[in-house]
Amino acid sequence: MNRPPTDLSAKLDFALKRANMSKGRLAAEAGVDKSAVGRWARGVVAPSEHNLASVTRILARKFSSFNLTSWHMPMEAFVLSLGGPFPPAPPHPGNFLARSLAESAATIEREGRNCLGVYLGFRHGLNMGGRLICDLYVLWREGDALCFKQFGVSFGHGGPAYVLRSQVYLIGDDLDVINSLYFAILIGVVGGRAVRMDGLMLTVAGSHRLNAPSSTTIVMQRIADLPPGDGCPDLAVLDRVLQRVRTAVAGHDFKSLIAPEILAAISAPVGVQHPDGVLEHTLRVAPEPSLSRSEIECDARTARYMKTLREVFLAEDAPLLPMAPVAGAPGLSY
Repeated sequence: MNRPPTDLSAKLDFALKRANMSKGRLAAEAGVDKSAVGRWARGVVAPSEHNLASVTRILARKFSSFNLTSWHMPMEAFVLSLGGPFPPAPPHPGNFLARSLAESAATIEREGRNCLGVYLGFRHGLNMGGRLICDLYVLWREGDALCFKQFGVSFGHGGPAYVLRSQVYLIGDDLDVINSLYFAILIGVVGGRAVRMDGLMLTVAGSHRLNAPSSTTIVMQRIADLPPGDGCPDLAVLDRVLQRVRTAVAGHDFKSLIAPEILAAISAPVGVQHPDGVLEHTLRVAPEPSLSRSEIECDARTARYMKTLREVFLAEDAPLLPMAPVAGAPGLSY
């Protein structure tokens, strides 16, 4: 059973006010005592899974996109999903996140669909002696929100994703028990599905408090589209794909599965060298040439590479995670 979020009481209180619904009316419709709803709203006790499902169905009549996953949104996104009110901006410095969330929500409908899908994320391991790594990523929609999960060889993260000025921001916490955060900024695309996105990821390499924050270049290569509708694909299917990824990474010929341009991008020296020889001590993805490409910009060679990756990593699960032909190579069948 999924644990209710720790801020459920604040979200329930806000949702009732936004729906102009009293605690007594919610109690009557949910078939519980009014005092129980009062305890939920004060955070004294959390509703049972059955009662939370009932409350969710009642609120869904007021808010069309509301569902059980809504309770797990960050508070700012939860407020926005119910139509506000959103905290007024400035001069309070903490409102920058609220403004970013509002802007991203408006952008997701327009550009967020471009990045939905299943990807392989190629990079070097953090604190692993330069070992080449491949993670499995999935980006999907939950109503008006954009979400992601990253399944790694040794750790995984998940959380919200935001689209701001065509850049894709991933902010996640650990899916297990290491209690770390994960951040990534990817160069997004416009004009069709993203075939590739490159960028930087940042996290802490290990669970010890003295482990250093670490960052590296990452290139995400699409290998599948999502089934119709909102929501994350079947986790059982993703787990089978992840096992193939882990087997491939452990193999001696894994490097041969990485396209030369991807390998060059993730293996670039740290620092940016200027024409005069001065080294700028900054880890960044060079703006030109970025490997980020939409399906319209995709060439036949890249499309064939995607087909090869699908054959290696999806195997019999390919029908469950289909891939429509890309616009740049319409004659290539998946």
